[in-house]
Amino acid sequence: MFNVQPLRVLFVRSRDGFDRLLPHLHERIRVQSQGAPVTPVLACAAGLHASS
Repeated sequence: MFNVQPLRVLFVRSRDGFDRLLPHLHERIRVQSQGAPVTPVLACAAGLHASS
């Protein structure tokens, strides 16, 4: 079975990861994420199914 789904999920758990992530978040989301033990980052690999 191959992973052909365009969704990519990254779970940020480390303090270093949060320090890198927080400046890029909207202010309201930043406040919520600061107190969370884990923050998922969802992304779409838009070119995954593009033909060559």
